[in-house]
Amino acid sequence: MQVVREGQIQRADQFTHSPHSRLSSDAAIAEFYKSNKEAAESMKALFSSEPIKTVSSMRSHGSIEFRAVASQSRHGFSDDVTLQFAVRPSESAEEMPLWITVTRTVGSVSTHPAWQIGRATGDPPAELGLGGS
Repeated sequence: MQVVREGQIQRADQFTHSPHSRLSSDAAIAEFYKSNKEAAESMKALFSSEPIKTVSSMRSHGSIEFRAVASQSRHGFSDDVTLQFAVRPSESAEEMPLWITVTRTVGSVSTHPAWQIGRATGDPPAELGLGGS
């Protein structure tokens, strides 16, 4: 969330890629999005939707509050975790919901989990039955 808040959307988008394919240097990341139109469009779509767009423009203003682990399901060596946040762009602004689903995978050999963002949206996931997408 911190890199999104700082407006580093290319770096933040790397967390939507599998850990072994993430780039770490700023130059490599910039070149990746410059030369890969599909990745650039995917990143643009994710970070131009609310409330992520608001978070990326907040910088040091406003607040992002963790609310709950909304769901967790296990599938073999991985599990999906949906986290619920509340985004308030300023003290006087209305609170916006933010739902982030991540996949955590632990390989059969490695004991270190690998995290990957699956989605980030203002609507709750449909599987929660809360009227979202």
